[in-house]
Amino acid sequence: MKTRNQDEAIAEAEKLIPVVKATTTEIISAHIKHARGLSRKKQILPLCNAWQVYSQHPERAIPATVSEKLSYEATFNEFVAFTGNDQLGINEVTPELADKFAQNMRESGIAVDTHNRKLRRIRKIFETLKEYYDDENPFQAKSLRRKEREEQEFNVRRLSFTYDQEQDLLKALDNSKFKVMHKPEIRVIYHLGMFTGQRMKDCILLQWDRVDLNRRRIWVKQFKTGKEVTIPMASKLHAVLLEALKW
Repeated sequence: MKTRNQDEAIAEAEKLIPVVKATTTEIISAHIKHARGLSRKKQILPLCNAWQVYSQHPERAIPATVSEKLSYEATFNEFVAFTGNDQLGINEVTPELADKFAQNMRESGIAVDTHNRKLRRIRKIFETLKEYYDDENPFQAKSLRRKEREEQEFNVRRLSFTYDQEQDLLKALDNSKFKVMHKPEIRVIYHLGMFTGQRMKDCILLQWDRVDLNRRRIWVKQFKTGKEVTIPMASKLHAVLLEALKW
């Protein structure tokens, strides 16, 4: 103990007890660092500055689209607004606070996929900024996420138009009184979707060389499934396509 005084030796020995009782090398290392004065206090990073630091961090997520990048920022800002204190440090965000945020999203009525996607974004942000807090990622717990079955108790989110609604839409598209950007194109896309049942992307990207107006058939390679299908052309759709062919 580097002392000839018994009391001082006992006091120094008692400081080593946590090291002796430590169960892992990580804990031993932490105690030794503390004893030797090597451990340093984490730098405090308030939530209001966290996004700026994250957006310049080399380990940040690199979304494939600008839209997804903006969604990361919007989701994080949503969490900051929920805390009600943008001066709160990253190290002060607890699992309990993360759980309250997740519960708040549950009560907002958003879809399960949207809920889980937002949590994944925030978890990635905190994971990237782990140098600013000591404990585990507060958004790591699986209990924060929702399961697909949770939506079974709600009504179906996507409902088909009724016949009357379909007719009202057709009338509105044919009525010059109603103004819509690119209305002629929208009218064709709506008829394609209505009479072929194809996804919007397939309707929008349909090429004229895949349309046989004489035989009244449409050939489509579906982008989502990769399947090639042949669709008969209804009379109303045939008339709309003949009209569109002029322009």
